[in-house]
Amino acid sequence: MSTEGFARLKSIFSRAVELRSDGVSEFLDEACKGNQGLRNQVEEMLRQASSPDTMLLGDVATGRPLHALALGTILANRFRLIRFIGKGGMGEVYLAEDQELLGKVALKTVRGGLLDANGMARFRREVQLSRQVTHPNICRVFDLGKETIEGQEFVFLTMEYLEGQTLAQHLNAHGKISPELAAPLIRQLAAGLDALHAKGIMHRDLKPANVMLSGTHLSIMDFGLARAFEGEGSDEHHTQTGTVLGTPGYMSPEQLMGETATAASDIYTMGLLIFEMLTGLKASLADTLSVGETGLPPQWEVIVLRCMARDRKSRPQSALDALETQSGPIAPVPVKSGWKGWQLVLLGLVLAIAAVVPFVIRESTAKRLRAPSASVNDKILQARELLVRYYKPKNVSEAMGILEQVARENPNLALGHAALGAAIYRQFTDTKDVNLLDRAKAACARAIQLDPEMAAPHITLGLLYIEAGRHDLAGSELKIALQLDSRQPEVHFALAQLYRAEGRSSEKAVEIQKAIDLAPDNWSYHNWRSGELRDQVKYTEALAELQTAARLMPDNPLTYNNLGVLYARMRQFVEARSAYEQSIKLEPRARTIGNLASVYYMEEQYGKAAETLEKAIQLDSQNYLLWANFAAALDHSAADRTRVRGAYLKAIELANALAAKTPNNEKLLSDLASYQAFVGNREQALLRIRRAALISPENANVANRAVEVYELLKDRNEALKWAEKALQLGYSLESLNTNPELAGLCADTRFKDIARKYKEKTNGK
Repeated sequence: MSTEGFARLKSIFSRAVELRSDGVSEFLDEACKGNQGLRNQVEEMLRQASSPDTMLLGDVATGRPLHALALGTILANRFRLIRFIGKGGMGEVYLAEDQELLGKVALKTVRGGLLDANGMARFRREVQLSRQVTHPNICRVFDLGKETIEGQEFVFLTMEYLEGQTLAQHLNAHGKISPELAAPLIRQLAAGLDALHAKGIMHRDLKPANVMLSGTHLSIMDFGLARAFEGEGSDEHHTQTGTVLGTPGYMSPEQLMGETATAASDIYTMGLLIFEMLTGLKASLADTLSVGETGLPPQWEVIVLRCMARDRKSRPQSALDALETQSGPIAPVPVKSGWKGWQLVLLGLVLAIAAVVPFVIRESTAKRLRAPSASVNDKILQARELLVRYYKPKNVSEAMGILEQVARENPNLALGHAALGAAIYRQFTDTKDVNLLDRAKAACARAIQLDPEMAAPHITLGLLYIEAGRHDLAGSELKIALQLDSRQPEVHFALAQLYRAEGRSSEKAVEIQKAIDLAPDNWSYHNWRSGELRDQVKYTEALAELQTAARLMPDNPLTYNNLGVLYARMRQFVEARSAYEQSIKLEPRARTIGNLASVYYMEEQYGKAAETLEKAIQLDSQNYLLWANFAAALDHSAADRTRVRGAYLKAIELANALAAKTPNNEKLLSDLASYQAFVGNREQALLRIRRAALISPENANVANRAVEVYELLKDRNEALKWAEKALQLGYSLESLNTNPELAGLCADTRFKDIARKYKEKTNGK
């Protein structure tokens, strides 16, 4: 097809698509007079433009559409069909349960007749190539399978199940998208296309129906598969049966003319999608409007016109290059020079970077970050300075107030929302107020929407998911952050925390060392590593780390608190009390007062321990750990049993409220199991501890809690098994021996035998 022929085709199609259905035939009679081939092409384009889009949706419309496979059918002895989602040109889409890996997948059947005798081999190769693409903005393809049902053979794909709605559905329901909201989505679209092209894969059928929006996240679907239905090495777009494989309204000129499709073809179509998103008009109109008539903002019009150049050689070299203009990137991008200072300021909010961070903001960087004035930067810096000293609770509240104002007055400033999300996370870790979780996630989501390539909000989300016990989601977020900025110390610190929760000791040690290497003056990293060394009974090294943390932040009561914990573990109770008292003098905190009570408890001064814990509870009545320790102290001080049980029930009530928001937090689950065992609720205790062990099978602290639970439930054999495992995982033998609840277990000759073998093994190393 000549260039003139292409322009005529698009012009006729764009006019026909706006007509009422009863007027189309008459219009085509005149417009395509004497050219039946042209009419056939326009009619096929109209048919596809009016057909419902196939999508991978979580909330489909009600009703029971007809479909080839019955729900409940199991394919390949593995995938059970749960729900029918929709139909498309390729086949049908179902939500399926992977009964082997216990997860949900989208299962897409291939319509009969699309594959000839050699088609399966081509299709298999294409799927193998597609599986190599792993990118946050690409819907992952998992596997290819076949199943014969009632004599009919079904070929199917399994792929990532995405909840949300397609771009087509969003545009139909809401119309055009504002440039501010569209910019980060378009940037994700370009990043996903570049990831495909880097693997030599062309999409060939990019359209709004193949773009999924999950909140502020965009994913490209159905990529690279069209070639499997074509002849080997062919770029024809019709099978022998005449089926159109692309979507004419979104094809590049070369595709419509039967020429080879390249990365430039996808970039052309990306221009059409940008046009639709920003104008709300059909993509077909983009070819017919001249400069100044598109309704696009000038900067976007330049980008769309570059993408849609008729000569593919005149189009941008890559999808992301297409977003670059003379005035800079159309959407925020990480800056190699000058950006690190911003990132460190933001990420200092997560766990308090103590080093002085350079805060020189270049003019171009400020424009990209949409910072309206220097005063905004000053406010973020002020909040950062407060949060470096997050150990003073009023600092966190004051910083949150500042950042809430920044976010409110600058709704399009990604940095402000990211900083706010990190500050809210910090307050949650201190208060355990479950209402803060959703607020923190929302702030991070807004930051990602405004700037998909900022690592910081992904790190905060990773930390939130660690708190929730969703290690899979935490790993995904931190992987994205690592890809965006591997030199960011906070991502390595967050990974260390994830690996600790998962019991991956060697990897944990590597990541915390990376964090310290990148930020040696961060007191919180040394403070955290001291706790890890303490749990490994490396007391001298732990003390050295705490001394470093104290030197970096001498007014920090948390350092003295942790020094008290270390001395208590070493059974040096006088030094422990002194350290706790110094911490309380700097900042009276309920947690530290509770730790002071624990020294009295270990000294068997149970009455004094209970009295001290009552003071801690007056400062923080919502801390379930304080109530649990109070109950234990009352129990050993021969207090009224009703009072003891009441304190445990209060601990259970508060812990359950937190568990409702973080149902997979292994520490919380194992704590709850212990409290349920104390009050004699065997069923709930076993349910909780088994779930905690399932989530973190290599976690030494969970194993220790299991010892306690089974001992309290008078199942000595099971308690002994878990004691042996706890020691194997690195839990301290001394800690087991000094736990008053395990006195009977530790006196058992079988435990002494386990302890002897453990000592022989560790001494031999």
